[in-house]
Amino acid sequence: PLQRTSDEYGHTTLDFEMPDNWQVSPDAPEALLTVTLPADALTRLIISLETGDVRLAPMQLKTLTVALANGSLRAEDLTVTRDLLVELPAGGCTIDHLSVAEYASIAATRCIHLCLDGDPADYSIDARTDNVVRIGSKKYDKRYTSTGPNGILNLYAKGLIYLNVDE
Repeated sequence: PLQRTSDEYGHTTLDFEMPDNWQVSPDAPEALLTVTLPADALTRLIISLETGDVRLAPMQLKTLTVALANGSLRAEDLTVTRDLLVELPAGGCTIDHLSVAEYASIAATRCIHLCLDGDPADYSIDARTDNVVRIGSKKYDKRYTSTGPNGILNLYAKGLIYLNVDE
């Protein structure tokens, strides 16, 4: 059951809870919840899931917050003009094209793969990992920092952090 509530300010919340006694056979198809909106319909989006992956089609937002207790984030073309906050304590993050104007913070247990709009050296970046930070063909052991005019990226992953130039 999906519940939708809206307030007088235009804020809409979608809530979906699996029943306590819900059982799925091992050969059942994967469950999928799809919400379709125009790419510029929202200014702020908050996604919070206990279990499951999130895939975002191209969209433009002022702020995006994604908190997945047990899942990964994949986005195709994402423009965030203010704040991007991602917490993935058991997952990874892949964004095929990211344009961020002000601030992004991504924490993931697995890898972070971002294809940034422009040169990564143009961003103020603090990328920390227990592994390797790769920018294009260059490798940095456990940490990479840079200072630039295109926004602030704070990245933390236990796995690989990979930043490359948008092609």
